[in-house]
Amino acid sequence: MLIDTHAHVNFKAFNADYADVLNRAMKENIWTINVGSQMETSEQAVKIANEFKEGVYALVGFHPLHVMNHMDEEKPENFDPKRLEELLQDKKTVGIGETGLDFFRLPKDRENEIMKMQKQVFAQHLELAKQYDYPVTVHCRDERDEAIAYREILEVLDDYKDVKAVIHCFSEDWEIAEKYLKAGLMISFTGICTFRKKAEAVQDVAKRIPLDRLMLETDCPYLSPEPVRGKTNEPVYVEYVAKKVAELKGITFEEVAEQTTKNAKEFFKF
Repeated sequence: MLIDTHAHVNFKAFNADYADVLNRAMKENIWTINVGSQMETSEQAVKIANEFKEGVYALVGFHPLHVMNHMDEEKPENFDPKRLEELLQDKKTVGIGETGLDFFRLPKDRENEIMKMQKQVFAQHLELAKQYDYPVTVHCRDERDEAIAYREILEVLDDYKDVKAVIHCFSEDWEIAEKYLKAGLMISFTGICTFRKKAEAVQDVAKRIPLDRLMLETDCPYLSPEPVRGKTNEPVYVEYVAKKVAELKGITFEEVAEQTTKNAKEFFKF
């Protein structure tokens, strides 16, 4: 068994076939956690999860890129903590996410304002996580060599030491990974670790990280792993991520599948 701990089958890329995509994964004994990035996609994640008796779950949250509506969006939304709190009551919601910080290519004239607001919204998610005892899936991205966002993630989390968190789609080096591990965080790997180019740092982390501190994900429909790059990613392809982690660690696929499934079930409490 495998668990894709971070998928977006609730996104419009799957509007026409999400049930087929999820059933295809379950036929391969792969469970899926759909993750919200706005209020609408969070609601969709919960709706889809409730269409399945088991094997499909939801996270609800507001992605930092949507904070302050600085993206060129068709339907910009504002963060609604009360609506998020309502979605947390659903039996198929197993965590909060995705939230965090994204300082990648911010508009220079609003950079400081947006960074400040992202931190405030991130903290609001963590307050809800603390209140309802939910784990949090954290997004973190930066374009600066000094990785300001990664340091500030740790600073915000330092005020919420009782909240369990996982850094999703990890794409940095061992120096940053080690800081997260020391802070008690889990780390999740996507198809990036399978790439043939510019993936050495991530592969090194996947090789060195303790098996009980990692989880697997697709982040579909993005980041399709080798050997299916160029195709739309989907939960069934998390198997390729697991196989690559096994290869890097020099252990069996079965060992990776068993431990990462155990990690995910304990983290998300299902």
